[in-house]
Amino acid sequence: MQSKDLHGHSGAAMASAATPPVVFLDVDGVLALGGVLIESCVQRFVRLVLSSDARVILSTSWRAIPAMKQHLLESLVAAGLPQDRVPGQTPFCESGERAEEILAWLEMNPQEHRRWVVLDDLDLSENRKLSGHFFWVDPATGLTDECAEAALASLIDGGMMSRT
Repeated sequence: MQSKDLHGHSGAAMASAATPPVVFLDVDGVLALGGVLIESCVQRFVRLVLSSDARVILSTSWRAIPAMKQHLLESLVAAGLPQDRVPGQTPFCESGERAEEILAWLEMNPQEHRRWVVLDDLDLSENRKLSGHFFWVDPATGLTDECAEAALASLIDGGMMSRT
């Protein structure tokens, strides 16, 4: 089976690994602007996840509010994402630092060759452990084609968690 890019075009076969890639998802500024989910951003995100055969781990503050989390999940499913593609969320750490919560999830779910990316409008680039995995999303535009394509390329060609 050939992989497809975000626009449904066939491409080179994706690297198949026993462990599916992971996308850590923030919502505000990525899929939602002003607290409202933007359909084009949601569709773009769903294409990214389906194209990479990834699983979604919620790192968003929406995970703490059941009604918002439910609305998000329903919107993703309505956009074509199978329910089983969102298997979990990051833990809540005392510091409340998103990077720390993402790294805690990775530590609790170790895989030698896991591919992963982080989509967030917060600047998490100062955390060196996220280097090569973090994709900043401009909160004025939400998830763009360019950002989604870059994340997809990382999930296909790189985005491996280094284990030292």
